Amino acid sequence: MEDKFKIKLQQTLRSFDVLNRNQHILYRNVADQEFLGLTRYYDSMKHECIRSKVYTKDLEVQLKSVTLKTKSQSKQIQDQRQSKKNAAHKVNRLKQCLKQIYDILNSRQQPSSDQLRHIKNLCEDRL
Repeated sequence: MEDKFKIKLQQTLRSFDVLNRNQHILYRNVADQEFLGLTRYYDSMKHECIRSKVYTKDLEVQLKSVTLKTKSQSKQIQDQRQSKKNAAHKVNRLKQCLKQIYDILNSRQQPSSDQLRHIKNLCEDRL
């Protein structure tokens, strides 16, 4: 979350740097024009500023949308990993259970009633 904030902050700072550079260029160009030229230029800049605000707002909305999608995808990936981990853990427990049952049944002697009850309990617990 902190990295995303840093990225957003860097993007904002870059936008301000570009805006600052553009303003300096505009001021240098304006210095040689007459008052009427300045007035026309001011009007055009006012419209450009309005368009820039609209673009900025659109970009903010897109950034929020992408951020939400990224969070959603990260959550899905995390859920998938947890599901795989749980499934692997369950498989290991079942393998251990089957090994215990196999060991009891393959012993040289007849399984005792306690061993059969133990097998029954293992099967009931796992199913």
